[in-house]
Amino acid sequence: MELLKLKENIDKLGKTNQIEILRILKNNNECFTENNNGTFVNLIHLNDKTITEMNQYLEYISLQSYHLKEVEKKKSELLSEYFTNPNSSNESTQQLSIT
Repeated sequence: MELLKLKENIDKLGKTNQIEILRILKNNNECFTENNNGTFVNLIHLNDKTITEMNQYLEYISLQSYHLKEVEKKKSELLSEYFTNPNSSNESTQQLSIT
């Protein structure tokens, strides 16, 4: 069951992250085949170290995604708080005149 979830998570990744998974396989001397349709791996034959590294990488990606969403949320809040003027108050449109 764990391997099925691993496969599904890898399938959902973007190309850049899938290439990193392929790099993990290559660094651990795992067997895979490539053709015009993509790269294929028999997950049943992977050693535990490789599966652990792949799971750690998937956790890292998930954590990075979470942090990115939080930063974007905070950015949006700051933009709306400091850089939009819904009331069109005169404070921002007043001109300073020096005599």
